[in-house]
Amino acid sequence: MKYSEFTEEQQQAILKRAKRILWKITDRCYNENFKQYKDYGGAGVTVCPQWKYSYLNFAEDVVTLPGFDYEAFITGELELDKDQLVRGNKVYSKETCMLLTRKQNAQYKPSVHKDFYAYNQYTQEIKEHYNKTMFAQENSLNATVVSNVLNKRKHRAGDWYLWYKGEDVPEVYHLFARKDGQVVWEINPQKLSIALGYHEKAVSQVLSRFKKKTLHGWDISKELVGIKQLVDSYETNKMPNDYRKGNFCREDMSKNRVE
Repeated sequence: MKYSEFTEEQQQAILKRAKRILWKITDRCYNENFKQYKDYGGAGVTVCPQWKYSYLNFAEDVVTLPGFDYEAFITGELELDKDQLVRGNKVYSKETCMLLTRKQNAQYKPSVHKDFYAYNQYTQEIKEHYNKTMFAQENSLNATVVSNVLNKRKHRAGDWYLWYKGEDVPEVYHLFARKDGQVVWEINPQKLSIALGYHEKAVSQVLSRFKKKTLHGWDISKELVGIKQLVDSYETNKMPNDYRKGNFCREDMSKNRVE
């Protein structure tokens, strides 16, 4: 709905709220005395000329932004966000902004959150996220454990390995048992032993041998997972600006897993 299609009374209400928002974003971008100037103007964030010099231009554009709702907007329930649509964006503009509730807006703050990758050892899925608490909720994990894994205090959270973008990928191994064309794999010796129907330490004992690594005719091997290649494929195939829902899966090997 265009600004001109609202009633005159509604236009005045929109303009009044738009002025307050525009004043706030220009203050944080150009007022060096603003308490968070270092995170905005000091970090190179600007307001596009079309908005910076015209309250009316901003009001006309704001009603077309994703997330706009008249009642929620004029009552102050919506905030202008520049990071959700285009991560790392440094310009407040019609093309890069959307409207969110305060709770939604707080879910991503560049000064607080850091992007990270997650690798599921069973599905071999790569995910990318920026909020530890949200990731934990979406994957039925404990948020404290997720934080501990990212800070190297724990090995993994459930079936997930986690690391911040820019860090080296973790070393993850899968164990394989091959016999007469059959392939069974698991994530550790105990689980593979049980999957094959032997004592839980059987595979560990085989792997400790210097030479022949066989267990009742099964050839046992320990193989490094190519997580770096999975990440590269994920980055190549993900949709632009899709940082929460994108994923990339290698060939599904679950059919080879013995429950």
